[in-house]
Parts: sequence; C-alpha cells; structure tokens
Amino acid sequence: MEETQPTGAVLSYSYDKAGNKTSATVTHQGKTETTTYLYDALNRLSKVIDPQGGETLYAYDAVGNRESVTQANGQTTAYIYDALNRLTRQTTADAANNVIADYRYTLHSTGRREQIEELHNGRVSTYTYDALYRLTHDTISDPVNGDYSAEYRFDKVGNRTYSIIDGVHIAYSYDDNDRLTQQGGVTYAYDANGNTLTETEDGLVTARYTYSAKNKLLAVTKAGETTSFGYNPDGIRTRKAGSGSTTDFIVDQNRDYAQVLQEDVNGAKQVSYVYGDDLLSQARAGDVSYYVYDGQGSVRSLTNQTGVQTDNYHYDAFGILLHSEGDTPNSYLYTGEQYDASLDQYYLRARYYDQNQGRFTQMDAWEGESYRPTTLNKYIYADNDPISKLDPTGRYSVSLSGMGTAFNVSGVINTIGISAILAYEYDSNSTIDNSIFSDLEVISAHASVKSKADAKANQLSLEVQKAISATSESEGWHAHHTVPVYTCGAVEQSPNMVPLKSSFHRALHGSLRLYAEFLDKSYGAEFESNRSIFDHTSKKNRSGLQKVASTSVGRAYIANHLDIFYSFGWYAGNKYFKQRFESERNLFISTSYRNSLPSCQR
Repeated sequence: MEETQPTGAVLSYSYDKAGNKTSATVTHQGKTETTTYLYDALNRLSKVIDPQGGETLYAYDAVGNRESVTQANGQTTAYIYDALNRLTRQTTADAANNVIADYRYTLHSTGRREQIEELHNGRVSTYTYDALYRLTHDTISDPVNGDYSAEYRFDKVGNRTYSIIDGVHIAYSYDDNDRLTQQGGVTYAYDANGNTLTETEDGLVTARYTYSAKNKLLAVTKAGETTSFGYNPDGIRTRKAGSGSTTDFIVDQNRDYAQVLQEDVNGAKQVSYVYGDDLLSQARAGDVSYYVYDGQGSVRSLTNQTGVQTDNYHYDAFGILLHSEGDTPNSYLYTGEQYDASLDQYYLRARYYDQNQGRFTQMDAWEGESYRPTTLNKYIYADNDPISKLDPTGRYSVSLSGMGTAFNVSGVINTIGISAILAYEYDSNSTIDNSIFSDLEVISAHASVKSKADAKANQLSLEVQKAISATSESEGWHAHHTVPVYTCGAVEQSPNMVPLKSSFHRALHGSLRLYAEFLDKSYGAEFESNRSIFDHTSKKNRSGLQKVASTSVGRAYIANHLDIFYSFGWYAGNKYFKQRFESERNLFISTSYRNSLPSCQR
C-alpha cells in the first residue's frame, strides 16, 4: 500500500498474512526512513525497529496485559495489575536499573483512581468525585515543586460552574446551549455552529477565531499575530503557518488515531517520530529523545540516548502544565497528545481542547447517549473525569480502566491496514459466497460499505435508540451483540448493544465466518480447534470453545480476535461500536458472569 501526501512525501506499508503492519516507510526529499514491526504468535506487537536500527521490545503477562516495554536507549517500563487487570503500578528504569519514574495507583471499587503516588519524587495526587463520578477535588502534595489544590462544582448537565484553584475563586456562566459565556473576567462569543469566535477581557478582544464550512479551525489571531491551519480531506490537520514559518505535518492515518510521523518547517525536515503502541521517540538534528509516560499516557519525562533525563513535566488533572524542567523542543504532553502553543490548547483531531477551561472550544457533532447523560453535553471533556478517561478523537471519551488490560490489542489495531480497502460493490440482499469472498480485503470492503451507510443511518437518532433496546428486528434495525453469543458472549449485553442496519448485521456475521476461514487457511491445523469461535454455523469443537471461554485467558483470546476483526472497518462510521465493544469486552474477560456458558447459545 502506498500514499502520496501534498508535501510530496510517500508513505508505504507492508503487511503479513494476518494483516499486521510489518513496516511503515516515509520517503521524502530523497531520503527514506523505515520502521519495522514484529509480532508474537498471538499477533501482539513484540518488537519495533526504528530507522536508526534501535529496537523496542514488548512483553506480556499470562492474561495478555502489557508487562514491560524496553526502549532503544535501554530504559524499561514495567507494569503491575490487580486481579481485575487494572494498572496499580508503573515503573520506568534506565539500563543500569536506576529508577526514572515510579507510579503507584490506589483505585476505587469502580476502577477510578483515588490516589497516585510518585515514589521517585514524593509527589502525591489525591482525587475525590461526586455521585456522578465527576472530579470535584484535585489535591497535590509536592515536596519539590510546591503543593496544588483545585476544587470544582458542576451544574446538572456537567458544566463547571465554580472552581477554587490554589485559593483563586472563579465563576463560570453558560447560555442555554451549554456554551461557556464567561470564565472569571473573560467572556466568549460563538458562531451559529457553536464554535468559539472571540475571547474578550477588560473590553478588549484577546483572541479571534475563524472556521471553515466544516467547522475546522482555520485561523487564530492573538496579540496581533495570526496563525493559520490547513487540513486534508479527512479533516486531519496537515499544515500550520504563522510568525514567518510554515510547518507541514506528514501524517499516518493508517492507525487507530492519526499520528504525525514528520514535521517539515519551511520545506526542511525539523523532526521525525517513531511509534509502537505509543509514541516512542523523536529525532531532531541527530538528537534522539525517548518518551516516558505515566499511567494516564501523559508524557512525564524525556530521556536521551544514554537514558539520562533531560526534561520533566507535571500537570493538574485537566492538563494544565504546572511545572516543567528542560528545554528540549517537544509538542507531545498531556495524555500524549499534541500541544499547540499558538492556541494554548491541545489538538485532538476532531476538535481543540482548552485545558484551562477543562472543555472543548467547539461543539461536538456526536449527539451523545441518553443512558450516559454527561455525553449529551457538547463541550465537556472526558465526562469531567479526566483521571479515568481520555478523548483522543475529540468526539467521545474512552475509559482508562480497559487500557493495557488483558489482550488489549491497541498495538495490533494500530498496525492493521484498515485503509487498504478495495472499492468493492456489495449487494446487501445477496448471500455471501464463502468460495468467492475468502479474502481479508473483501472483508474490509464489506465493512467499508457498511460504515458509509452507518454514517448516514446513525443520524436517525430515534431509529438508533429503538435499535439499541431491540431484541429482534425493528424497522430494519438489529441490535448487535459486540461479543456474539455464539462466541460465549452474554445473552444480555445492555447497554453495550450496537445498532446496525439488518443487512449489514447479516453481512458482519458472514464476514466473521470468512475471518475464521482466513485464520484456518493462514495457520492451518493449529487454528482448526478455534474455528467454531467465529463460525456459528458449525457445531464442530463446540466443547473446545466452551473450554476456551471458561478462563479469563481464553475469553481474552476470543476478544482479541474479535477486536482485530472489527478493526478491518466495522468500527468506522458507527459512533457507538468501538466504545461499546471495549466496555463489553472488559466485562466478558474480567468477570465470571458476563457470558453464556456453558451452552454458548441463546
């Protein structure tokens, strides 16, 4: 697969028989850089070889949790989990086993983090929540950089109405559309689409924003300086211009979330990035820096090629940078996302996040879900629970409780060639012919057609709500069990059912059988005993399936392959699919009751 970007950069990818991405190559201005990926027998990322030949190694525990990551400069991060596969400790040490960072997490019974101890520097963060699990207190005891405290109050729909931050009292006001109109002495104005237009303080406009017809931020003017932005047809930011320079972003969209591989400033390469499951390193003018994360995925340190710390970062719960040391240029900070200094905001793909407000500056196009009232607010970030949730898409939050747990295959998903889809015309009324459609690319083609239809169909919110609660076909809709009952998923999966048009629901299960055939053809007899996990038309080895599903390791194996299958395009276009599967998957793996054992049928 090959893609040419507007800068002239060519991105090319190669894959193995299982659909894992084995290499990613950037060819630009006469230079070629290749990153190579290797996998274990369960298709989990095991090694990344960067363009300089450095190796990053991944290891997993018995139930599939990421156990350790050893980076090219010798530093190793080790992970410890509780009985429910929730992260309780994360330690990074250099090649000589000197501790760089050591985080210990105390969890509430719901999985929310109540306290984080940073054993390497004495910093302790304590969190309290209200009855709706919204963060109300963020208290930091820091013997090095000084203490910090923040208290938040919210209205019934999740808007922050009052805060006390290090003794400073701030009141917030909103209009009837939940748009922030005043924060302390700053007032805000909006356009008809809910985008922030101006910020005004003491009668003076301090910031002015302009947008495209598709609500993409085109320019911001602050202190007399204007910065402009450009996007590709998919709405991903690819250019930034201001202060006499133009930065072009070479973006890899062949991942779960689009990521920048290289930045060119005024036509010259400025920095390149290497990714595994996460951003591993950046290279600037021959100097390589390696990223050190905490359990939230925020960048807390940079180290050099010998493992020596050069930079450190400390944040509050919503991402305000409280302290930093070091002067290495770096744009990736809170939750590992791209910080834009010209905006003093984070670019989260669909929208920009203002950590000083704890909310987005643009209205969410997603209508939310009635059973999760906080999602109905178009502006709040991470359901006001930023310690336990992230929002990498800028559309909806995802829980940290399932990240890094058993067979969480984010690395596998990131390396699958989802965008390598054939332009195949699918007749939803026809019967899928296994003898013809026995190819992964055709499976992807079916999913592609489905996702385009879902993107339109999901606008019918009334029909969607009917489908969510449906137990049988209703007005052309089906409610899909994200962990199918014939794979030993629970019969009752509320509220994690996914609405699908009936024709695409049938196509999905047909394609799932094709995926089973693909596994069988690719791996032979070793997968024969597992084919019935996906092929519910056969009773063969049903007892084998029941045996597999009887343990958390086995259920993780099943969920792992379901996640890989869905990543061929079934997630795309349906705003409910991925988050509901992840929620159901975690219950399926970690509990003994969320399944249909022993029969694995209705």
